[in-house]
Amino acid sequence: MYGLKYEPFFSGVAGGGFVIETDDEWGKVVDMTGKPSPTVTLIYKSSRDTFEYPSFLNKVTGKSGLLFALRHGDTHRFGAFINGPITPPADPAKTNGYKVPVFFFSLSGAYDAPTKIEIHEERQRVRVAGTQGAVKVKGDNGEPLANVAIGKGYLWLGFAQPGPAADLSRCQQWIKKEQLPAGFSGERDKDGDGTLAQSDNFTCDQMEVYHVQVK
Repeated sequence: MYGLKYEPFFSGVAGGGFVIETDDEWGKVVDMTGKPSPTVTLIYKSSRDTFEYPSFLNKVTGKSGLLFALRHGDTHRFGAFINGPITPPADPAKTNGYKVPVFFFSLSGAYDAPTKIEIHEERQRVRVAGTQGAVKVKGDNGEPLANVAIGKGYLWLGFAQPGPAADLSRCQQWIKKEQLPAGFSGERDKDGDGTLAQSDNFTCDQMEVYHVQVK
């Protein structure tokens, strides 16, 4: 079904320690990517590979078409799809920023059903720090915040002020109110912007990255 390949494999059963729990959810998320009958392979799982940044980079670098799935608590499951690679800079003290198609999705918590959140073209960017650096805000002279920024800061991995945090479990996630589809029931800030987690600054309980490819 859908050409999916799991590591370890499971078919049609809830649970199993995966963020995306059922074949039905998988089918809806795969449809969001627009990729026909892809092979989906688990390449990073925080409970197996740790939240350490070098471990994460070792698993995901060099692969294009990356599906991030995160769980915060027992209720909020969500993620992002990067139709391209995670590419760290050649200099471990620098940051690499580039344009790449990105969308977000919610599985549970902020929406009652799997929902795709498309973002403005100007937000379809990723910034990746080297193992000795940090993604900053307000240009190169700004405050260091995180290891990875997806969607021009709609999702920060390894987030702290100042950052980066000790590992990738510390995150920040938010989306402007005008880019949230109808049906959003999650937490909002004073401006009406919302988060797909229980709160915009949070500790991730599980993070998975899948390689989505069409052969």
